[in-house]
Amino acid sequence: MLRASSVKQFAIFMIRKFNNVHTCSIDYRRNAHRHTTSSVIAKQIIGKLDNLYGSYDPTAIARDMEREFGVKISYHQARRGKVVALYMLHGRPAFGASIWGYLHYMRPIFCVDGSHLKGPYKSTLLLATAQDVIKQIYPLAWGIVDAEMNRSWMWFLSNLKDLIGDSDELVFVSDRKNSIENVIAHLFPWAHHGCCVWHMEKNLIQRYNNISSIFLFKRAARTYRTEEFERLMGQFHRVSATTYRYLEQAGLPFWSRALFVGQWYNILTNNNEESLNSMLRHARLLPITCLVEHIRHTMQKWFYERRASATACSTVLSPTMENELRTTFEAGTRL
Repeated sequence: MLRASSVKQFAIFMIRKFNNVHTCSIDYRRNAHRHTTSSVIAKQIIGKLDNLYGSYDPTAIARDMEREFGVKISYHQARRGKVVALYMLHGRPAFGASIWGYLHYMRPIFCVDGSHLKGPYKSTLLLATAQDVIKQIYPLAWGIVDAEMNRSWMWFLSNLKDLIGDSDELVFVSDRKNSIENVIAHLFPWAHHGCCVWHMEKNLIQRYNNISSIFLFKRAARTYRTEEFERLMGQFHRVSATTYRYLEQAGLPFWSRALFVGQWYNILTNNNEESLNSMLRHARLLPITCLVEHIRHTMQKWFYERRASATACSTVLSPTMENELRTTFEAGTRL
């Protein structure tokens, strides 16, 4: 037995008690043995799990550990060891990594949208995405439902809320579907909800198709300053009072960066969702199980590649953002 403690104000420790006579018999080894951790068990059984057609249940694992090493472990210890061994063999699924990465590294803003599955499988794929540090699409959550209805979005966003919670820093970006707006208001009372500027622009084109109005809307939606926004909206009212009333009824803070309550950053549109929908245009013809497997495979590939890139990064920020910051700084010195 060895007992030691640290010495205050020094980076050393002092041995307080030491007994170098070992008297414990092998019979004393039992399931409370502190060194029989799940990782130790996993390393001992990993060779027996590398067979997709065999069955190796926790009871057999506990029996083998006692026979080979004289250590008794519980059923739950054996099960945890098996889980760790399977992770060592096949890796962890990317879905959990996606949520973990969002909670630790992402800005609290993401887009939500739905897309219809094609072919004979008439369902809807619901998506929630964020954006990583080099402005790449960061898939956060997926769900397949019958259709885009209140109860479908309630189920999807309820599960999402269990993982990310609610706060006044959280921002949603979506199109103007009433089902999304109703559920966000109910589940995330502290969060802020903004409209995809591209969808608003498309609605204006379909309803009014006034080139001058579209131009003024794009400038007004993206400006940062309240004074500039009010000046542009004054011009907008003179060009088309009807279109102005339509935007006013939609809610000016709903689509204006200058008036929006919360941090919208650079994510003013649902382009991330549209890009994912485009990427999945062929996979959406597949049966649902095949579609889910395709999504899983794609996500794990992305996460592996991005982890390798991040490991090789030697700068404080990503190289892309370092270059962008340097360019912005150089431009700012001349202001």
